[in-house]
Amino acid sequence: MVEKISGAGNKAEEKCLKLLKAKPMFTEVKRASGKCKPLGDIQFIYKNASHYVEVKQCTSKESKNKTRIGTINQIRPMKFIPLVVWDPSVDSWYVVPASKQIEMALDKLRGQHNELAWECTNISIKQIDAVRCNEDQTAERIARAIDEDSTICKNAKFIFSNLLTKLRSLKKDTDEKIKEVLSNKAVPQ
Repeated sequence: MVEKISGAGNKAEEKCLKLLKAKPMFTEVKRASGKCKPLGDIQFIYKNASHYVEVKQCTSKESKNKTRIGTINQIRPMKFIPLVVWDPSVDSWYVVPASKQIEMALDKLRGQHNELAWECTNISIKQIDAVRCNEDQTAERIARAIDEDSTICKNAKFIFSNLLTKLRSLKKDTDEKIKEVLSNKAVPQ
């Protein structure tokens, strides 16, 4: 399996951009940049609302039992946006609805680079085989993922927004305590 972290998804992003631009249901399709980049890789208008997708590339290989194996790194379920994965080794696409990403993160004891899997996790191609599609189906699958998650999206975003607020507060409190300890002013309690 070929694994690269930085820039590995650029070709996948380009291909996904072309797919979305070719469908009239999506308008103003562009690569997210600036302040919008943390929200997703591609930004577009769908049903008069702005949306984002996260795009990843994962080159898989065939296992002994003929299933595809490969790892998709740095998935961010808390963004609550569809994940689009392109596997160039078999020219397959996977569109993972946000709710499915959340379900997969719930099963993990910790995240990929942190304690919370909702912030950052990894998944395998095998876990998402049920959402595999061909290139011609990808744009429609993205629209379906957005539509199917629209009702849960508001509730999930509210819950995650509250979690982020609590985490930021906890971090601020911890920072203050650590600064005191480092300056030898206090003993942790």
